[in-house]
Amino acid sequence: MKRFLISAFLIAWASPVFAEGNTDAPTAAETPKAIIATKKLSPAEMRSDDLDRLFGSLQANTGLRDPAKTESEIWHLWMQSDSKTADLLLAQATRAMNDGEADIAETMFTKIIGKFPNYAEAYNKRASLYFLVGKNDLALKDIDKTLEIEPRHFGALIGRGSIYHQEKKFGDALESYKEALSINPAMQNIEAKVKELQRLSPSL
Repeated sequence: MKRFLISAFLIAWASPVFAEGNTDAPTAAETPKAIIATKKLSPAEMRSDDLDRLFGSLQANTGLRDPAKTESEIWHLWMQSDSKTADLLLAQATRAMNDGEADIAETMFTKIIGKFPNYAEAYNKRASLYFLVGKNDLALKDIDKTLEIEPRHFGALIGRGSIYHQEKKFGDALESYKEALSINPAMQNIEAKVKELQRLSPSL
């Protein structure tokens, strides 16, 4: 099977994987859930509250908190669902994608989506896979679904921008990149993409 590599730019779309031994993952003491553990909220409500606070931190940009850490915690929460089984399967499917096992990864992502149709990150990961194997139309459909479930998913917006950029639809790419930046202003690599497009196409 033909293997492929994920570029540094695509990682911004697909996110890091918090696998065994990855010390970048938030610890139990650091995770925002610990702060509101005394509230009687469902896991989904707790994640929603945590995400609201983290996105607020990105927007505030006060310099009191490292934006990279905040972004990492957001990705960590996006990898979670109400099912530990789904979370484990998603991590395994993502590793298969990263290892170049495209067919296996696609099968796993599709099974996860079939059983957990509201798991936004499963759609986003499958969109990343479809982009890698050149199935842009399918990738865009999964990006639409990701954003339907999680409208603030800046990773999916970057993915949409990268597809349009590749297809030389520069106006659409610029719009997607700008929307991603409006949610997560700290992404310097995407800001550079915006400036590049504006330089190459001054009319945009």
